[in-house]
Amino acid sequence: MTSFGFGRELVERAEGAWIWTRDGRRILDVTGGVGVLNHGHNHPRILDARRRFAERGRMEVHKAFFSPYVAALSHNVAELLPGDLNISYFPNSGAEANEGAVKMAYKYHGGRRNTILRSDISFHGKTLGAGSLTGSAENSFRFPGLPGIVVYPYGDVGAVRAAIEAARTPDGCDVYAIMAEPFSASSMRSWSEPDLYELRRLCDANDIMLIFDEVYTGWGKTGSLFYFMRYPDLLPDILVYSKSLGGGKASISGYTAREPVFRKAYDRLSDVILHSTTYYGFGEETVTAIEAINVVVEDDYPARARQIERILRPGLENIHKRHPDVVGRVAGTGALWGCS
Repeated sequence: MTSFGFGRELVERAEGAWIWTRDGRRILDVTGGVGVLNHGHNHPRILDARRRFAERGRMEVHKAFFSPYVAALSHNVAELLPGDLNISYFPNSGAEANEGAVKMAYKYHGGRRNTILRSDISFHGKTLGAGSLTGSAENSFRFPGLPGIVVYPYGDVGAVRAAIEAARTPDGCDVYAIMAEPFSASSMRSWSEPDLYELRRLCDANDIMLIFDEVYTGWGKTGSLFYFMRYPDLLPDILVYSKSLGGGKASISGYTAREPVFRKAYDRLSDVILHSTTYYGFGEETVTAIEAINVVVEDDYPARARQIERILRPGLENIHKRHPDVVGRVAGTGALWGCS
């Protein structure tokens, strides 16, 4: 922000990948809105969906009435995700979705387990709970957070295995969840395919909830709809996503659980309000997300990301080769690339 002076600029308007400032300059925006702008600025289909909702006077928020928009969005997400990932909840932000996912994992075990594993390189949000699960310089100040957090080196399945063994008690395994980013947008690193499968096996063997955070990487950016979906039969117990789900216009996130996980955690009348939000059923955000997903699928954003990779990878590697004193490393996948 300070290096390029953008914090001092006033933007007049934005469309697609372009921003126009008040003084008439046109800027090519390659930031992707830090993961939000898969669709670019002010995508016409997104704007039309929101306009139709408003013009027809649709009901926005009401907890006493069933929301057909939430039902439709949940159905569409379930149709796209593999396996039995089919029960969804839609809060506002990625941090809130991660909090909900961790809460479901804890509730799945009835509060009988007290340890959660997270990576040393991670970003899960800035609330007290999600922030304490984040291994990022942005959260360098140590606020109080969740108890029982154990940190493992990113992508190191051997360290995860050791952490699980160290957390054993006379009553059995004490780990209720493992947080993992299959592809880290913070560092442009990824878990290896064998280690992701081994991570899944460890969770199955110890009845641990495996949570994949794809808040940044979801909806086509990495060349597949979600990064984990490039690997056949690999499933998290809970998948977390946000950012471009809102089409660049709405603040909405989601987490989708495997049906048996949801059923064990919450599927009884006494527990239905243990997790809720004031704005649940927020119609305009939900119809925005429905249309945003439609665009991702119909315009095949994963294929577009793979095409971007065919341009970016050799171009950035050439820059690295020509300027090794300036560029130390080039890494990425799909439309997500970085230099250091």
